[in-house]
Amino acid sequence: MKLKNKADTLHANRTVTDDITGKLASMARSGIKLRTRATLVHAGDRPSDLYLLKSGWLFRYQLLADGRRQIFCFFTPGELVAPTLIFSPICHYSIGALTTAEVLPIDRAKLLDAMARDANFRDMMYAQLTVRSRFTDERMIELGRLTALERMCVLIARLAAKVMAPSDDRFEVPLTRELVSDALGLTPVHVSRTLKVLEQEGAVRWRRTVLEIVDLQKIYANVPRNFAVHGGDQPTALI
Repeated sequence: MKLKNKADTLHANRTVTDDITGKLASMARSGIKLRTRATLVHAGDRPSDLYLLKSGWLFRYQLLADGRRQIFCFFTPGELVAPTLIFSPICHYSIGALTTAEVLPIDRAKLLDAMARDANFRDMMYAQLTVRSRFTDERMIELGRLTALERMCVLIARLAAKVMAPSDDRFEVPLTRELVSDALGLTPVHVSRTLKVLEQEGAVRWRRTVLEIVDLQKIYANVPRNFAVHGGDQPTALI
């Protein structure tokens, strides 16, 4: 398969967000600051607000009774945290802060009213919910059918699409091996071994919180062809 160059590929995965982010920011109240490891939303909560992430990193997860944790996704600045709360106000998951962060609260009723009055905004929000649905399907494939190497490449490709500037090869990623293992359904040891394979193949270098993409082509070669991160009609703004 012929892949786009790095700049084109990353640009294709950064569409749609500006108009939505600006509209959401105009409806938001004053920001709420979070400390590292603080919990924004607990499973079982019924929040009256949704949150636009202004700075820092958040993650959505669920804890099992024995303490095991499954991380569903990571949020970076500019993203609407958990957009499914628009229509289903009960949380079955928790949202925590990976770093110090600031979120802008948006009243759920106000957001629904804006969607009812502005058809263009409503359609953009529905498009983002469609993205979330596609992401959920991809995560099922990822955890149920992909190898450890493929899962790692999917994660790296998504991170690059979210936060790496097209003109750069390095970006800050506040993810420990434990966090990556909880996101990919692997042990921390397996995560380290998989990253070592990718380093030996000349694909990436991951040192503490700095991820360097050495060869994006090698990463994308291990991502299923129909995954949204390759670009195309479906944006990956909320992934």
